[in-house]
Amino acid sequence: MRAEDAEAIQFAIDQFDSSSQRYAQELHQMESWRDRLISGGNDVLSNFISDNPDTDVQHLRALVRNAKKDHDQQKNTGAGKKLFQYIRTITQDIE
Repeated sequence: MRAEDAEAIQFAIDQFDSSSQRYAQELHQMESWRDRLISGGNDVLSNFISDNPDTDVQHLRALVRNAKKDHDQQKNTGAGKKLFQYIRTITQDIE
């Protein structure tokens, strides 16, 4: 461990520490993606896919469609949460 880069180790720990600033920033980025995907059009979807090439496009489109439907009908069936969880999975797999 002494030969390892202490800053790199701390950076990795901060990713999972809910009290760290890095964790909060990543959480806000994911929330921002969710909100933009729900309120935006195909251009936002294309931007997300280009930033995250491992995305299952068909699954993402279905999640966005369900979340938009909930938002438009002012319901809460958990579609927004499912979309957020998928965004979290995709963005954390890359790092």
